[in-house]
Amino acid sequence: MAPYDSLAFVIERVSKQKIPFPIARITTDISCVVIGFSFGAIVGVATVIFAFFTGPLVQFFRTRVAEPLLKEKNTLHVKPVPANKVRL
Repeated sequence: MAPYDSLAFVIERVSKQKIPFPIARITTDISCVVIGFSFGAIVGVATVIFAFFTGPLVQFFRTRVAEPLLKEKNTLHVKPVPANKVRL
């Protein structure tokens, strides 16, 4: 994860979930678009669409895919084999 991508997670955590991730991500994306535009960058329609919808899409896949997979991974009970019992 890039530092820019983690900024929305940091905002969510620092605010103690008062600012939800999608809102934090939209805010950081739009801020970057405004900063880029003020320095002369070309802002197209796709840039604006991505700025508004990246946060909600990431949150959707985070709650529906990533978190269930991580919970399932943590519930697996794997018994380690002691080193002296391993045959080579």
